[in-house]
Amino acid sequence: MFHILDSLYKKSGLAGLFDIREKDDKRDGVTPYVSYRVKPNIYKIRAFELVGSENDYYLRI
Repeated sequence: MFHILDSLYKKSGLAGLFDIREKDDKRDGVTPYVSYRVKPNIYKIRAFELVGSENDYYLRI
């Protein structure tokens, strides 16, 4: 799922606005997700998360 999140992150232009601090891989949990935790920024956004499975997912900011 990281390849989907990475594609969204780069193609949307978010990569130019936010620096990744940490990558989380929680695909083993009850609610599986992968996320990019970002460094402090003026927008107060802390993470971009892709929640669900490869075929059924949503993006949470």
